[in-house]
Amino acid sequence: MSDVISGLKRDFDISFKDVHLLNEAFTHGTYLHENLHDKGRDYQRLEFLGDSVMQLMVADFLYRDFSNWNEGQLTEARISMVQSKSFSHFARLAHFDEYILLSKSSKKQKLNDNDNLLEDIFESFIAALYIDQGIPAVRKFLDKTLFKAFNEGYFNQFVNYKSKLQELVQQVGKVEIKYVVTNQDSINEEEPYYEVDVLINGIKNGSGSGRSIKEAEKIAAQNAYKELSDL
Repeated sequence: MSDVISGLKRDFDISFKDVHLLNEAFTHGTYLHENLHDKGRDYQRLEFLGDSVMQLMVADFLYRDFSNWNEGQLTEARISMVQSKSFSHFARLAHFDEYILLSKSSKKQKLNDNDNLLEDIFESFIAALYIDQGIPAVRKFLDKTLFKAFNEGYFNQFVNYKSKLQELVQQVGKVEIKYVVTNQDSINEEEPYYEVDVLINGIKNGSGSGRSIKEAEKIAAQNAYKELSDL
């Protein structure tokens, strides 16, 4: 318990008033089955609440910070943010995998590295923080983690920009989209490099580079989509 208390204080300047609530957020059912003297509860009730809190917080963040986005853009961004891969990633960054109370057998099975469990623990922590300190504290924590990463482009990896570009340009009728490799350096197998242009009806609308043709095409599509959607 002391690890999570000191870790949250060190990493996020968070100090819980109700440490029993914090303990509940990181307690797995197998731990309670093995430690019958512990009369506490596991994280699941908090996870139920945390799911709804996260939906609200992400929607509020997008609505307030991206006032020029339409409903479709807001919905797509929310879907990319509120998912298992997202929550488990940030749970690891916050060292939540190190704080989970598990049975000895679950520890040996490395259950604390399970994406689904880490997603649940992230949500249970959010709920505990919400109950203990309210919406402002949750927003402050998310500003340092999830929302910071969004502003830095972390969630672009979950968006299929090639499909989005195709949908966008086909609104005006039938068009031809081609991805052309304009430069490549595949001599160094450890660090290959490719540059790709995306042509729409023969006209260059974006370019991208990456360590594979697929990655370069995706970045080219992303750049073209952003340029055309701003017109």
